[in-house]
Amino acid sequence: MTEGDEVHTKLKPQVDSISNDFQKHSTQEDNVQNTIFVGNLPNKTTLKDVKKLFGIFGPILNARLRGAVRKELKTPKKLAIIKREFHEDSNHINAYVKFKSFESCKSALIMNGELYEKHHLRVTLAEDEGKSDPKKSIFVGNLVFKIHDDDLWQAFEDCGPIDRIRIIRDQKTGIGKGFGYVNFKSTDAVELALKLDGIPILGRNVRVSRVTNDGRANPSVKKKKLKKIFSSDETKQKGKKVEKQIKPFRTKVKHEFQGQKTKPSIQKKAKKKKRFDKKKMVIKQIAEQMMSKRK
Repeated sequence: MTEGDEVHTKLKPQVDSISNDFQKHSTQEDNVQNTIFVGNLPNKTTLKDVKKLFGIFGPILNARLRGAVRKELKTPKKLAIIKREFHEDSNHINAYVKFKSFESCKSALIMNGELYEKHHLRVTLAEDEGKSDPKKSIFVGNLVFKIHDDDLWQAFEDCGPIDRIRIIRDQKTGIGKGFGYVNFKSTDAVELALKLDGIPILGRNVRVSRVTNDGRANPSVKKKKLKKIFSSDETKQKGKKVEKQIKPFRTKVKHEFQGQKTKPSIQKKAKKKKRFDKKKMVIKQIAEQMMSKRK
C-alpha cells in the first residue's frame, strides 16, 4: 500500500461525514469555488498523482501544476514542469484542482496540513489562497532564500497546531524573498511562537513578530526602544547646548552686515574683498571678547 493509499484509508470516514453537510451548494462547473489550491507538493508530483490523491473527494474536471522553480529562467514554466527541469534548491510545486461540485471542493480541504511524502500540504479554496487570520499568524523574517515550508513547520510545530505556512517568493524566479508567515489554529500558539524570536533556522537568526490586520509585520519593540533612546541621547543634548552658545554670536555677525548698499558691478570684486575683510575683523573682535570674558 502506497503512502497516498494510506492517507485515503485514514480520511475516508471523515470525508463521508463531511459530504452530507454541503448538498445545498451549487455544482456549476465554472464556479471558482469549485477549485482548490494545493501548495508544497513534492516537485516530483505528476498530474496523475494529484488526481489520485484528491479523486476520493469527487469527480475532478481538471488539474494543473503551477509554481515550478525553473532551473533556467529562459525556460517556460510549463515546459520546465513537463521536462522536470527544476532548480536544485527547490523541492516543491503547487497545483490547482477543479472539482465538478462545491461539495467535493470543501471536502478536500481536510487534506490541509496532511503529510504527503514528507511534505505538509497547504490546501485552501483557490479564492482564499492568500487569506489568513492575522491574530493567529506570525511574521518570520531574515530567512535564507532557499528555505522550504517544512523547515518553518519543524521550527514552530511545538508552539501549537499549524494551519498553514506561506513563504513569500519572487513571482519570476520562485526563490524565497527572505520572509514568510506561519498561521496557527489558535492565538495561544502565537504567544509561544513570539518567544522564539532570534532562534537560528538554517544558520540564520530569524525575526519573529506579530502580524497586523493588513497582513504586515508589527514594528518590533526593540526598534521602538532604540528610536526613543537615540532621540534623547547625550550626544543630541550636547549638540543643543553648543547651538545655544553659538547662536548669539551668529546673530551679531549677521546684524553687522545689515543696511549695506549694493555698489556698481565694476566694483563688485573690491566690495567682496572689503566685506570679507570686515567679516573677518568682526569675527576676530568676537573671539577677543570671548577670551576676555574667560579671563
